[in-house]
Amino acid sequence: MTLFSSRSAIVRWFPAVMLVCILMGFGPRGLAQCQSRTFDAYETAIIEIYIAYYGRPPDVGGLDYWAKRLEAEGNSLVSIIDAFGTSEEFEKRFGGMDNEQLVTNLYFQMFGRDPEPKGLAYYVSKLQSGTSSLPRISLDILYGARNEDRTVLDNRAAVAHDFVTRLERHRQGYTDAGLLLCHAQVEASDLGEICDAGERIIAAKPTVIDYRMSGLNVGPYVCPERNYRTGEVKYQDPADGRDMRMRAGQLDALLRVVAPHTRWVRTFGCTNGLNELARRAKTHGLKVALGAWIDRDLETNQQEIDCIIDAARNGWADRLVVGSEVLMHNDLPLDELVVLIERVKAETELPVSHGAVTFSYRGNSTLINAVDFVSAHIYPFWAREGIDGAMTLLDAAFRDLRSATGGKEVWIGETGWPSAGESLGAAVASQGNFSRHFQEFVSWARANAVNYLYFEAMDEPWKTPKQGTNGAHWGIWDKYGAMKPGIADVFSNP
Repeated sequence: MTLFSSRSAIVRWFPAVMLVCILMGFGPRGLAQCQSRTFDAYETAIIEIYIAYYGRPPDVGGLDYWAKRLEAEGNSLVSIIDAFGTSEEFEKRFGGMDNEQLVTNLYFQMFGRDPEPKGLAYYVSKLQSGTSSLPRISLDILYGARNEDRTVLDNRAAVAHDFVTRLERHRQGYTDAGLLLCHAQVEASDLGEICDAGERIIAAKPTVIDYRMSGLNVGPYVCPERNYRTGEVKYQDPADGRDMRMRAGQLDALLRVVAPHTRWVRTFGCTNGLNELARRAKTHGLKVALGAWIDRDLETNQQEIDCIIDAARNGWADRLVVGSEVLMHNDLPLDELVVLIERVKAETELPVSHGAVTFSYRGNSTLINAVDFVSAHIYPFWAREGIDGAMTLLDAAFRDLRSATGGKEVWIGETGWPSAGESLGAAVASQGNFSRHFQEFVSWARANAVNYLYFEAMDEPWKTPKQGTNGAHWGIWDKYGAMKPGIADVFSNP
């Protein structure tokens, strides 16, 4: 079928209209906020298909190949999208998703929102009955976009145009930028900032990765989402109870950024789809320290424990962490925490720990005896220590704790430094101190053969109103997926 044939409903005429509009100069409206070369109608159509189906800008070679093929095949978008549907990339990234996940993922990649229930049910039934395929459905949704949906899609296309232009300028085939597009929403005023982030993603990418971190704490809540009922746009927040299984494409995009640089990832919870993050991490060749989020809600605590036990049995984890700083926050008494730890140990064969600050472990033989390994949180920043004395403090705290554990294995379960935001006494939050702490800590950990899970992978914007202005600035990468300054050299040091 070509764009100008008489078959199909929406696919029949919307692509033709779009190509005509592009040829007349009515391309993505957000382009004024970014800088890009001129893309022809075929290239522009292919860019939108990449956004719809893969949720990312195209690589330079892929764009050239598919644009030429689109022109050679008489503008047949259907044949192109059908080829996308059987691609190796699709199978690797989306092959294990159910129909509801697949359709929801399309809406999120294109429009930054969930589908309306009726639309979701309609397309899921099409897939279940075999009357349509996911590639054809993606075209239906893409070219049926109206109003705010069309605006978001235009803005994402503008960012993609800009990113491809920068790739060509830097003579790079591709750099993972799957998290970049999700930040383009209805407002066009921030497109310049998003496009500038694309430059940082390209420029900060290590040319050679000779060293992989021991591990990273990973929180996946980095994208803004639009409520299709109210139009409100807000950043993802774990308190909203969102099922991240429905953001499987986003989880995969995050892991594609992180995986080359680390051997382990740790999650803070298991329910609400965080077990999907663990499952996907395994497909990226990573080891997983899967966490169970434990607080004062006894019912959800049991759900978390059930979840990590199930994940362990499915092979999605290599170590398990029951709770984070539970005793410090007085979420549970020690005896109830130990009961949870003992249950997980009894029902799995994996090493089990509890993530805690050092004073929760020191002198606490009950907790030390309950865990298989100690996961210690040591933050010179929260101790108000200046950067000059930060590693001296950390080293002393680690050695003191290790001597008190009777030879039990001790990991640094968390440490880090904020790159921006409010300071605490002599502990100054700044980009320079952030990169210095990371560099000095990694050198210390390597010299002392210490396993660690650094805090954290990505900046998470939802933390600012809840944890203060420094809460959203602990990531090795910023919220767009750009590695922060002063970090790349660590990975090029064998």
